[in-house]
Amino acid sequence: MRIIMGLFSRDKLLLVVCVLLSACAPSSFQAEDGQPLAAPLPTEADFFNDRLANGEAGPKMVRLPAASYVMGCQVAADCYDDDRPLRLVTIPEGVALMVHEVSFSQYDAYAKAANIELPDDRGWGRGDRPVINVTWDDAVAYAQWLSQQTGQHYQLPSESVWEYAARAGTTTPFFFGDDINQLCLYGNVADISEARDRGGKPLITCDDGVGRRTAPVASYKPNPFGLYDMNGNVREWLQDCYHDSYRNAPSDGRARVEDCNTEEQVLRGGAWFSFPWITASSTRQSAEPYAASFSMGFRLMRIAR
Repeated sequence: MRIIMGLFSRDKLLLVVCVLLSACAPSSFQAEDGQPLAAPLPTEADFFNDRLANGEAGPKMVRLPAASYVMGCQVAADCYDDDRPLRLVTIPEGVALMVHEVSFSQYDAYAKAANIELPDDRGWGRGDRPVINVTWDDAVAYAQWLSQQTGQHYQLPSESVWEYAARAGTTTPFFFGDDINQLCLYGNVADISEARDRGGKPLITCDDGVGRRTAPVASYKPNPFGLYDMNGNVREWLQDCYHDSYRNAPSDGRARVEDCNTEEQVLRGGAWFSFPWITASSTRQSAEPYAASFSMGFRLMRIAR
């Protein structure tokens, strides 16, 4: 297992623990802008598909390297009230994540098998576009169906696993650094074409030409872990209930499913209409579990048994 702590080396783990226990200044956690971590990366052998009951390939997955990392916003000027305190989280062996968001074609296969109503696509098209207009319960039901189909354990990602995967071994606000004008290379966000369609001013100077709608999954460049659309496209439901602080949250990769101060579930990643900092690796959002929107979808995590 690797320890991932920005500019901290193994022999400085004590300093990290010291900070976590509030014995040191929080600024000790901050890394230099753009400084990558010496994180292990997935290899070709880490990408796989489980088989469905009919013999077809299930969603493409990637095994995440086991490691410990510092979770939370590390640049104070870019932080929100709920993405702290910084804490050391350990991601165990055997965790895999879907390389892209669940598509309409994947979700529709489940919906037809379960004889339930297909979610509305808002006229944008189905197929490889990310499924939208699904509740948290809908996402959980799909995970249960996929588990039955494959004989494996699928669930919504925990918040700590999701952020670890989004960071892909980096400490900066985005895995590519802090230049928001690079976002159009990696995700579908509120760029020039989105601003034009809504009649507003863009906050970034790049343009992917998609406008105010979702883009097909995996349309942009992946992050170093081989994951697509971790910034923008659709906000992703997570397993955790929402709490406005990380205090007393699990530090072993598990989701926080109790001791929350709201009745909402966590969402991550931002959407096609999101302003840049909403799509940052540490930024959190939430919604009631019964909510369904044209901006919300999900991807799944698989845990080895």
